[in-house]
This record gives sequence, structure tokens and C-alpha cells, in this order.
Amino acid sequence: MGIPILTLKATDARLFARDAANGDAEARRELSEAFANWDRDSFECFCCGKDQSIEQAMPATYLVPDPVHDSQYLAVGLCLECYALPQLYRLAKVRRVLKALYPRYRVNLIAAKRLPP
Repeated sequence: MGIPILTLKATDARLFARDAANGDAEARRELSEAFANWDRDSFECFCCGKDQSIEQAMPATYLVPDPVHDSQYLAVGLCLECYALPQLYRLAKVRRVLKALYPRYRVNLIAAKRLPP
């Protein structure tokens, strides 16, 4: 068991998020398969901490700016229950965890369709 977290270059992450929001099937597939090589039998949701079996579902990918490195994004794995929440609720749960880890963490809300390259 573990919490799935990947680091991505900010330029790549923004391009994937923007293209996926604009309907690019390839970008959506890349984001949804970010944790395809997860080598454990289960994972812990980044938001709620619930243990979920890989056989049930792969971690859903959620992108957030890295609180430490401006040139990177974090791809965190969420359970299906947390990923099914409305966008602002999902962001609030992820932000709550990141603020516990990094008390000075701030995030700007920018629609994925408007992200700069």
C-alpha cells in the first residue's frame, strides 16, 4: 500500500491538462494511465486515505502545482469516490492535505482550457 504521487514537468503537465480539457483523446488517455505501472496490489487515496484495491480501479489522476518546486506539478492518485466529487470539493480536499504538509501552500484557480504552455 502507498499513496501514488508522481512529479511532472510543469510545461508537460499544463499541456496535458489543457489538451485533455479541450477534448484531446490522447491527452486524456495519458493522464488516465499515469499510474498504469503501479506495482502494488492496492493504493491509499491522497485525499481521504482509504485503501483501494488495484483490481477494483486504478488511481484517478489529479494534477496540482508542486508546493516546493515551481517548475513541477504533482500527479496525485485519488480513489473513485473522491474523484467523483465536484471539481471544487475535490480541489478543497487535495488542498487540505497539501496545506497540512506545506502550511504556506497557495494555489491559483485557472481553468485547464486557459493554461499557458
